[in-house]
Amino acid sequence: MNYSIYKTQLDSFKSNRQGKAALRKIFGKKPVNLQDLLSIVRQRLIETEGKSEFNLGMGKILSEEMLWSECGSPVIFIENEALANNLFTAEFDFKNNFTVQPPFKSFALSFPKGTLVNGVKLTSCLVTIMTEQEFVDLYKDKCQPIWGEFATTYPNQLCVHVHYRREEFRTDSCFSPIPILTETLTKNAKKPLPNRSTDVLDALTRIALSLCVYHSATDGKKLVDGYPKSAVTLPIGKNRSAFKGLMLCAPVQNKSAGEARKIKYRIPFYRNLRAKRYYQGKYKDLKPGTRWVLVKEVDTTNSMNTMLH
Repeated sequence: MNYSIYKTQLDSFKSNRQGKAALRKIFGKKPVNLQDLLSIVRQRLIETEGKSEFNLGMGKILSEEMLWSECGSPVIFIENEALANNLFTAEFDFKNNFTVQPPFKSFALSFPKGTLVNGVKLTSCLVTIMTEQEFVDLYKDKCQPIWGEFATTYPNQLCVHVHYRREEFRTDSCFSPIPILTETLTKNAKKPLPNRSTDVLDALTRIALSLCVYHSATDGKKLVDGYPKSAVTLPIGKNRSAFKGLMLCAPVQNKSAGEARKIKYRIPFYRNLRAKRYYQGKYKDLKPGTRWVLVKEVDTTNSMNTMLH
């Protein structure tokens, strides 16, 4: 089993001859960081009066990569393919205003090499989850003055932005306000997914949000500091100390003494906690609606209810 870590735009430039040549042409031989790269994009946005779609997109990605760095570059390693599929197929019981509390505002996801969800191969990605106003404030801070007059429609609305590298110099992204995803989240996710980038992003987005629910339902106990025992492929020029490694562990399943058969597949089912009594004591600082509990798991072969612990 092998993992790889999300490569930033700068990591991508440094990983091949063409990218290195481009950096030398712009910066000479001096060391280059994300802020240097963002300053070039900012200047080009100013020159084009913010009309360059490429540089607008690049500015957003670099801004979120810088936020990730400021968060300590957390990388969440998904323990195994079964856990990835459980996160993808999880069902959620909520009436409206689906919301979550992410472990970090910005974090990378890493899957064991070859992990598949309904035939779609998953890859490492960068996930940012925060309100629309926080996204705008981030872009204003990193890419002034282009977003100086940018107005929000629903400033307090939670949004998720996912990026993954499809090719060496091509990053595919999906930005979604959470309410838009509500219809998808309420459906059973067990459906064929053709291997196209939009569906990769759909799977990664769903898994990222489900991870937040799982993290809440397990009271944070399944997110453990450290790297996997398996090999980890790092971006060129970086070592493990450049990241904050965390393992998202799969649940341990209870089996009764008389249970002979092996349960192969479960769909986790989560319930949202909204009453004020659930946000007291150690939970008093959490936003109402962000707590979740596991109600049951359904074994799709024999409809046996089980519980995570």
